[in-house]
Amino acid sequence: SAQHGPPSRRRVPPAPGAMDGPPEPPVPPPRRISGRSQHSCIGDHPPFQALASVASHSAVEKEDSWLEVASHGSIMADVRRRARGSSSDEEAHGDGEDESESDFDTSSDSSTSSHGGRKQTRAATKASGLSRIVGNRVIMVPFRLAVTCPIALAMLFTCLGSGVPLTTVFWVACRGILRSYKSSVQEQRTLINTLVNETSQSAFQSVLLSIDDDIYRHVVAPPDRALDSLWGSMRLMHSKFHISQDLPEFTDVIQYSAWVELADILEVDGQELPARASSLYVVRNTDLLAGASISHTGSAGKELQPLLYSAPPGVNGGPVTMSVYTASASTGEKGEFVGVRTFKPTKRPYYEIQEKLSKETQEARAGWTRLYDFLIPYEEGVQKRWGLSKTRPIAYCKKYSCFEGIIAADIMLETVNVACQRAWEGLRKTLSNPTYGFFNVDGNNSAVFIVTSRSRYYPGDEGILIGTSNAAGNQDGTTFTSASQSANPIVAKIANATLERYPSWSAVQDSPRPVLFAFSDDGSDCVAMPDADDVPDGCTQVAMRVFKLDDSLEWLIVVGLPTKAFTQNASATRDSINATVIDQESEASHNYHKMIVIFLLVMVFMTLLSVVVGLLIARSVSEPLKRLGKRMHRLENLDTSDRTFNSHRGRFVVTEIEEVNDGFQRLTRSIKGFALFVPETVVRNMLSGDRRKRGLHVDSRVVTIMFSDVKDFTTIAESLQPPDLILTLYMYLTEMTRIVELFEGVVSEILGDGLLVFWNTPNDVDNHAAKACAAALAQQSALGTLNGQLSGRNLPQLSIRIGVHTGKVLAGNIGSETKMKFGCIGDPINLASRLEGLAKYYGVSALISGATKALLPACDFGVRKLDLVQVKGKREPTWVYELLGSLASPPPGSSPTSDSTRPSPSASVAAVPLLAATPERCKYARMYEEALNAFHQARLADAASLADALLRERPEDVAASRLLERARRPRGPQDPPWTPVLQMTEK
Repeated sequence: SAQHGPPSRRRVPPAPGAMDGPPEPPVPPPRRISGRSQHSCIGDHPPFQALASVASHSAVEKEDSWLEVASHGSIMADVRRRARGSSSDEEAHGDGEDESESDFDTSSDSSTSSHGGRKQTRAATKASGLSRIVGNRVIMVPFRLAVTCPIALAMLFTCLGSGVPLTTVFWVACRGILRSYKSSVQEQRTLINTLVNETSQSAFQSVLLSIDDDIYRHVVAPPDRALDSLWGSMRLMHSKFHISQDLPEFTDVIQYSAWVELADILEVDGQELPARASSLYVVRNTDLLAGASISHTGSAGKELQPLLYSAPPGVNGGPVTMSVYTASASTGEKGEFVGVRTFKPTKRPYYEIQEKLSKETQEARAGWTRLYDFLIPYEEGVQKRWGLSKTRPIAYCKKYSCFEGIIAADIMLETVNVACQRAWEGLRKTLSNPTYGFFNVDGNNSAVFIVTSRSRYYPGDEGILIGTSNAAGNQDGTTFTSASQSANPIVAKIANATLERYPSWSAVQDSPRPVLFAFSDDGSDCVAMPDADDVPDGCTQVAMRVFKLDDSLEWLIVVGLPTKAFTQNASATRDSINATVIDQESEASHNYHKMIVIFLLVMVFMTLLSVVVGLLIARSVSEPLKRLGKRMHRLENLDTSDRTFNSHRGRFVVTEIEEVNDGFQRLTRSIKGFALFVPETVVRNMLSGDRRKRGLHVDSRVVTIMFSDVKDFTTIAESLQPPDLILTLYMYLTEMTRIVELFEGVVSEILGDGLLVFWNTPNDVDNHAAKACAAALAQQSALGTLNGQLSGRNLPQLSIRIGVHTGKVLAGNIGSETKMKFGCIGDPINLASRLEGLAKYYGVSALISGATKALLPACDFGVRKLDLVQVKGKREPTWVYELLGSLASPPPGSSPTSDSTRPSPSASVAAVPLLAATPERCKYARMYEEALNAFHQARLADAASLADALLRERPEDVAASRLLERARRPRGPQDPPWTPVLQMTEK
């Protein structure tokens, strides 16, 4: 059956391309699955690899130009033209139908899905009543709607015609009254907003003035008084006693005078000052230093701890050593030695500020330093204390020309914090009374703080946080930071909102009234004092006031509160006024509303009554029609499970409708029987209403064809009685058909013991080549269970051969004017049949073509490249492959997995086991392919050696035996040129 021969002794180089035959169909490019590059593991030269499941690939088929589908419109148009041209009787004896009703399909849309026609049919039959033609359009109207709507509309128009004029006249009379009430409401709102605004302005003004007063009394006034007192003592010593200011006696007098002045200040305002020290001291140009400081000690901060310190003049401009002693709290006498510190006083900020002032003016004047860390008072374990100092020059001539040193008084930052805290506590107490609705103010939504807004000599200090109402959460007295970077969230938020509205802190101008603005949580503006109902949550009201310490230094006092702090109680008042106005408005419009309600109730009642009457009339007719329509829709899918044909709902039955029901029941039974002889898909397409599916119609489609046959069926049939033969065929065909249809195949014909199956026709099927191969493997796997059932009935065991090919065919309704069948025409059908016969020649169960193999998802099926074969009737050779099994089938007992090659219901298909390609079979396949590759490269000795090695391990391999026979066959000089192509002479 095959023509081939051994090579001649003198090797003749094969012609280009003759060695390997035609190239294999293109293989999809490798893809990455589970981190590995995918190739077809068996049947290609790349090494074998494990595969993902068939379902892991989408329905993207790699079809080259040879698989492109041409429009079938030109095919059927040509057939129609030629058929009518050759038949003189056709046009003369036409049935009067429109050309669109012809048996020949001239539509150019070959890809129209049956679902489209089904939806159109459903839409066309959904209305079981009247239809009205408007132009060329038919408007479908449900029967119930056609009966009910005219009745309801007539009643509705009657009510509207009488009620609308009456309500219009009444509304004109009431409109003037309603307008006046609305104007009154608006005036009340404006008045309330004005009151709230004035109240908030007054409250902020009070807080700012309170802080202003506290700062003056505790920050500005004490240093001024201390400086004036000590300066007076120094002038007295200079003018009356002529004490040399470099002598030890001068140092003692300065220390005592400083202690006395500090004690007097504490005695007056001690209960209001924080538990931190303030200092008063003198620094000479010679770096001589003398002074005193007093700290509050003890757990309650009420015990005084005076300190006296002094330093002799420096030597050669070097640093001096300051000695620190305790002093008596009652007399100020020097006590125990505490320690020393070494530094240069004339390099400290309190001395530098006077040097800066001396460069601007000749007149001696006082000035404030920037914030800096104190070295005085001396305390063990304390690294830094932050504050600022007020200084005045020692110039007895009142000019800087006789400048001899400075007098300085220190103020700790805690003093400023106390002033802010006192103001915040007062504001909190004010807002907690009933006037403001007991509004809760805490450290999370409000703050009072002070920042440096302008510093002439230290512009970099602008924005530095001086003090806050929540010092514990922002400053501990040992550091300072900018307000926008404060650790206190509300302080930082207010500072950043201020800088978004002003270019700098110095841009805030001083004014008699507080500077106000309001912002929301996202930083955007919100109206400072809006209507109480419109104040958003998270809106913060900010008020600012400039505090001027001197010409070179200004602070900015900032107060931030929730805007609703002042509007909460005011909103209640506004609501009360609005309620009064609304009551009056309601009184005026009560009669109008009452009239409208009565009119609407009457209109609704009459309309509903008319609708109920119409529905009762229409229901008796529409319900049977509706049930019949549902049965028709189910029939499109061949669903004949409805058992309610004869179940009459109600006593009233329309005779004509019941006759239609009986006729449809008979039609359903006929179609159900018809579907047993014709593929169900074809029947569904015919029922969908697509005219093309009812006449001669073909599409040019790429289709996967399967031929299957039972091995040695003739022998089996001869050994069985007719009943047993029929039972065997019934059980076999039932199982095989079930598997094919689960994988979306269409059984076109039952060829005795065989099946002719199509994929991708008449409807599109994704991954049709892969599904056909999966069905072939499922059929082989199902033979085990089927043979067990046959054995239990004493019937013979069955085995099958399968051939699968993919190609372009003409698929559709084929036949004559009077008789038609669904099928496919084309050379691929013959090739698929030849492949089924070749399976017997190679001793394999399933054989696929190279075209089918090219469309399989990479590495999902195990295949073995068998040979390059020229079947009978074909000029071109074809690569053929053995389908070994699935490389992705789940192991027994595992749960089903998703598979894109399997149709719904997915659970049923996933439960179908596929024949698996075992590692042993894959190993033998690679050994065979190595021998085949050597044979196609004309290395016959190598091919024979490799095939012989395979047969020693697997003697039953028929394909290997055939290959060994061809490799060893001798050739004579008269033999034709050697070719690796196997030429089959029989079918």
